[in-house]
Amino acid sequence: MDSQKDAEAWFQKGYKQITRLRGEDLSEFKSDNKDALAAFDKATSLKPDHAEAWFWKGSALSVLGRHEEALAAYEEVLRLEPSNYSAREHKAEVLGKLGRLAEAAFERGLRWAILSLTADHVSDLRSELGESLAAFAEAVSLKPDYADAWFWKGEVLAQLNRYEQAVAAYDAALRCQPEDPDTWRHKADALRWLGKHDEALAAYEEVLRLRPDDSAALSGKTELAALARHE
Repeated sequence: MDSQKDAEAWFQKGYKQITRLRGEDLSEFKSDNKDALAAFDKATSLKPDHAEAWFWKGSALSVLGRHEEALAAYEEVLRLEPSNYSAREHKAEVLGKLGRLAEAAFERGLRWAILSLTADHVSDLRSELGESLAAFAEAVSLKPDYADAWFWKGEVLAQLNRYEQAVAAYDAALRCQPEDPDTWRHKADALRWLGKHDEALAAYEEVLRLRPDDSAALSGKTELAALARHE
């Protein structure tokens, strides 16, 4: 028995079942969605890393009003493919339906923020990153202690070379989670861009207090020390 081929066969069966209804009101075809869901269930049980099957399973569950299960399916897609834009967009929609509005806004912001980290030209994404900033601002207005939203707001601001504002966002994240080494390190990097070497060095030292083997912080601290010797 070839479980890989069987999984793909079940996926194709579910995919054909659900996509033939495109352009229709899917909520009117609950029996078709249930059949598709059963096929996607078989596909993911045979091949748990079948991201596309998990994605369409989430879509079928969402149409059936099973939003918690749909959310779990989209989270599985993102575990397998963290940069899957469509899964993150659908996850945000489901969170909105569940009334988890701050998290929904955060996921909307994260769509473009993650893409920008691997983009060749961030300048091509300025409009999209503006949408990310607005979404993160909404998230922290709904949940002021949302450390992840503050952190990612800082990331987007840094991508846009707005380092003073990025430092302010990282500071807000650290007020929520003072012991987070990643936030300290990204704050240190932003401070270096601003030429605030003493503050950057102090931030790198805080990273190393929390995570002594952090290679980026060690490198940053060494470089700043070398600069100081030549000043």
